[in-house]
Amino acid sequence: MKLKFVAPILACAVLTVSLPVAASAADDGYTFVIRGGAKRATPEQIAASNAELERAGVWDIVDQRVEEIVSAQVTENGSFRGGARSATPEQIAASNAELEREGVWDIVDQRIEEIVSAQVTENGSFRGGARSATAEQIAAANAALEEAGIAEIVAETAAAPGVSGEAGTETGSNVTANMPSFGWYYSNVDYYFAQEKAMSCGPASVRMVLFPLNYNLSYTEAEIREATGWSQTDGSYLCDLVDFLNEVQHNHFWTVYGASKGTVQNSLLTGIANGNGCIVGLTESTDFGFPYDIDGHFVVISCINTSATEVEVLDPWTGYVSPGTAGSYFMSMDDLYEGYDYYDGSIGLAFSS
Repeated sequence: MKLKFVAPILACAVLTVSLPVAASAADDGYTFVIRGGAKRATPEQIAASNAELERAGVWDIVDQRVEEIVSAQVTENGSFRGGARSATPEQIAASNAELEREGVWDIVDQRIEEIVSAQVTENGSFRGGARSATAEQIAAANAALEEAGIAEIVAETAAAPGVSGEAGTETGSNVTANMPSFGWYYSNVDYYFAQEKAMSCGPASVRMVLFPLNYNLSYTEAEIREATGWSQTDGSYLCDLVDFLNEVQHNHFWTVYGASKGTVQNSLLTGIANGNGCIVGLTESTDFGFPYDIDGHFVVISCINTSATEVEVLDPWTGYVSPGTAGSYFMSMDDLYEGYDYYDGSIGLAFSS
């Protein structure tokens, strides 16, 4: 007899296991899908672990190892990644707001002005606000003069009637009441501005030259300082002053460095005969006939006699040290050139053509 095997029919049931869920509201703000298999240590276990770490000096070992790792880190350009972190926008905004609220920048500005105005050079003169030009600035100025053919224009002016001593033509008004009325070229500079900062002789000089050229848009010294990259501790470069002058009015000003006395005379004649004041960078010394001792300074030349042997100087320093006083005085071309040439003419001279 054959046995028949009948496969048993197994009834399959779906087993649903419900695991406890930790609710965030009841604990500490975290929501878990299921309660996992990791249990929190007891206070006794934590205390025992910490005691073992302390006893074995593990944290000192870790600290030393981290120090070794960090000190070996470099940035993409090969430099060490230091320990200073960039501030967040929120930190920067909060800092700026506090500085503004407490008027810190006004305090800093006043303190720097006090420090700078007390500075003197090795020979005892004040370290002024005129900076010697860089080699690049001098090369650029010379190239511009060469390209424009300014040397020929200057030479033509020097050869004009009146330069050898005959009567010149008055081309403008002047701040000085006792100005000689015969044999002089006058510029249009008719207002004196004292410098407002110890190192702002450059912007003040620009202001005097610019004022008659741009009556409808007068600039404050503060605006000129900001526009010309002036430094409260180092003053100005002539090329920056001239760039600004050329941007805001139609006359073109040129810079001359390392010039001979003849070239200085002819440049001043050209600029003033053209009706505009000239800016000269120089070192003032009482040994040269100046009223002050200033090691690096800008002044305005407002007029020149037709033989180019005497000039009128508008000195912005006078009104700074003696408020309310117009700094106008006459001096010989020889003395002026000695001041200009003190640093080999590297501070420069600016004139229009």
